Amino acid sequence: VYKLFNSTEPLGIKPEDIMGIQVGTLGIPENGTDFVIPVLVEAKPKTFADLLQIMGLTHGTDVWSGNAQVLIKNGTCELKSVVGTRDSIMLRLIQYGLDNKDAFDIMEKVRKNKKGDPLPDWMIDRMHEHNVDEWYIESLKKIKYMFPKAHAAAYVLSAIRIAWYKVHMPLEFYCAYFSAAPDGFDGELAVKRVFHDNVHHGAAIVHHSVQLCLHACLVMADSYPAGETGCGGILQAVPPGGG
Repeated sequence: VYKLFNSTEPLGIKPEDIMGIQVGTLGIPENGTDFVIPVLVEAKPKTFADLLQIMGLTHGTDVWSGNAQVLIKNGTCELKSVVGTRDSIMLRLIQYGLDNKDAFDIMEKVRKNKKGDPLPDWMIDRMHEHNVDEWYIESLKKIKYMFPKAHAAAYVLSAIRIAWYKVHMPLEFYCAYFSAAPDGFDGELAVKRVFHDNVHHGAAIVHHSVQLCLHACLVMADSYPAGETGCGGILQAVPPGGG
């Protein structure tokens, strides 16, 4: 399941099969957006802890772009070492030897520094006194908002659970996904995605997958008023009795 976040291999497809996308996280909460996918590609997460960092980096302000992204790209540090969540600031500074209260105060200043005010001199001095790496201090100076670790963990848990279904129960995953999206779908693209993600299982499975999704949409159409499900595009894309 974790491979889904840095490769399309678990789906048995290649990036060119899904418009060049290099990971298999389309449809996975918080991990399938145009912003997060490139972060996954660059950061190459492999563990739960790595995904926690990704959630922190992509939900903060000035935490990834022009900050952690550059540090990782330049080889200054690895994903696990960058400033990812607000809690990690205090814990990291305590590891450097700072007093608990000083570490907490610095974390509080950094996590909600929306105006981008300079860090007070005493904070910089305190970090220098304990030999905090210069790149770490400079990273803290750029941050305007930090995401809490508890929220990041909740997002990762949700993503992992749903990713498991995408890898091990793809038919059920797509039926649920296509019948629940509130904003609708590009029907042709949706059906094409089902085909590509299941093509390695054989033609019969591809046909069955489309039929299951179509059936789920028909059930939803009978149960809810028009416009309340995301199935309209799929019902138009799949011909009667087709797939």
